[in-house]
Amino acid sequence: MTQFDEFLREIFALRTQKKDTIGPIRASLKKLGNPHLAYPTIHVAGTNGKGQVCTKIAAALTKSGYTTSLFTSPHLFDYEERIQIDGRMISKDKVLQLYEQIKRLDAPRNFFQITTLIAFCYFAEENVDVAVIEAGLGGLYDSTNVVTPLLSVITSIGFDHTDMLGETIEEIAFQKAGVIKPKTPVVLGPSSQQPLLLSRAEKLSAPAYLVEEKPQFPWEENRAIAKKALGVLSTHFTLSKEAITQGIDTSPRCRFEKRGDVIYDVAHNVPGFARLKSALSHLYPNYTFRFVVGIAKGKDLKGCLKEIETIASHIHYIETSPFAECGYQFSCSVSKEQSIEKGMEAALKTRSNTEIVVVSGSFLLMKRAIDQASKV
Repeated sequence: MTQFDEFLREIFALRTQKKDTIGPIRASLKKLGNPHLAYPTIHVAGTNGKGQVCTKIAAALTKSGYTTSLFTSPHLFDYEERIQIDGRMISKDKVLQLYEQIKRLDAPRNFFQITTLIAFCYFAEENVDVAVIEAGLGGLYDSTNVVTPLLSVITSIGFDHTDMLGETIEEIAFQKAGVIKPKTPVVLGPSSQQPLLLSRAEKLSAPAYLVEEKPQFPWEENRAIAKKALGVLSTHFTLSKEAITQGIDTSPRCRFEKRGDVIYDVAHNVPGFARLKSALSHLYPNYTFRFVVGIAKGKDLKGCLKEIETIASHIHYIETSPFAECGYQFSCSVSKEQSIEKGMEAALKTRSNTEIVVVSGSFLLMKRAIDQASKV
């Protein structure tokens, strides 16, 4: 086992979810000299689309000549994807160096706090011009909500992480609204314009910029949100039209990504599956879809399945997903698979000419799914 493997083993063992994480990370940042205040930031929250919007904004800033850092989560292939500068991942050696520094701090920390601290310290060390920061869970109590941003963005509001954020849209919106700061502009995507968010922005004298029209597809919606955000940021940065166009055309991996005969999409909640179904139905009207699905416990599994079962010819579900617990009767055929590798093999070997294989669910399944597809 390498030193970096040992690091991953240690921090993945700390993947506990805890609501109040602001206090501990503030204390740690103070001991580190408050690196998160060394550069201007753009803070992006939302149920779906925030990773895409972050990537697009960061790409446009980089293409305009600014040294731009990007912090996103989770990762698809390598832990280092979470922390980038101008599209280049942090090195393993730098992660280890900063981790040793952070471990010496006397403050309680979990996986996401540690990763956030590493990112903030790295960006300060590299003297970046600007940082685009994706919130992890919620907003109000999220570890990233210590920044003082030039701009806040809330992409969408929907049901996800209800065990942590609340069981109603109003409760979830309250958590997301926590990223809105006094007198700081906020861009609200068409799926996020809840009365509570608008009221919060008004109360804090935060100028609200609304993406008025809701496009048909999620990638179009995310493009519109990023474009609106870049328009607001043009008061702080010199952004060329070409850079903005190239930036909003940039997309992270496995967001309705077609590779060969397989579509990979990290839909992992009900709104995500609804958007996935809409896109599949519109773009491939003469096909049915053989799904390979792996969803973590705590998700609304029944709601996700109800979104896709009417267009599914078959669902291969990974046994680590809590399908047996949902008590739902499928209207399409299903099979339980022991692993994502077994599910991919079965789907690719049994699909017909009128079926498209669609892999959806957890981010962490995607690399294994892509690797297995190349072997079948």
